Amino acid sequence: SLDPPHKGHHFVCEEAIKAGIDKILVIPSYNHVLKNNIASYDFRFRLCEETFKDLKEVEISYIEKIYETKYTIDTLNIVRDIYKYDEYRLLIGRDILEETYKWKDWDKIIKIAEPFVVSRELDSISSTTIRGYLSQGKVKECESMVTPSVLKILETENPYL
Repeated sequence: SLDPPHKGHHFVCEEAIKAGIDKILVIPSYNHVLKNNIASYDFRFRLCEETFKDLKEVEISYIEKIYETKYTIDTLNIVRDIYKYDEYRLLIGRDILEETYKWKDWDKIIKIAEPFVVSRELDSISSTTIRGYLSQGKVKECESMVTPSVLKILETENPYL
């Protein structure tokens, strides 16, 4: 859901780039079926733009908002129709891999886009932890977990309070 995006997400993209992946679509969830009470789509999209702005291989995509998809399988099918690549990979952290049993059509997803699983060096960083600090107004506690430009935004706009 990228709620909010953090340095762990950035690290996953960096590792994918080092492994030779030359184009990464970061797609914030528009209709997240497994989570409630997430920050607005537009706010999360803007934070994604700030988080990944230094990675030229990364494109932040509106696909889920435009097509109002709810499930990864639907988003992947649209991505395949729009972007004609030879191979697709699904970048996920190890923490997400443990939850794929909840996903719709996981068996089809992995046939379309082989998971690129990154054992995050930054496992101590999680969106849940960040939201917890932010809900208490402890923005400075997030300094080591988000990029400086995202921290600056969160200092003036905190939808988690």
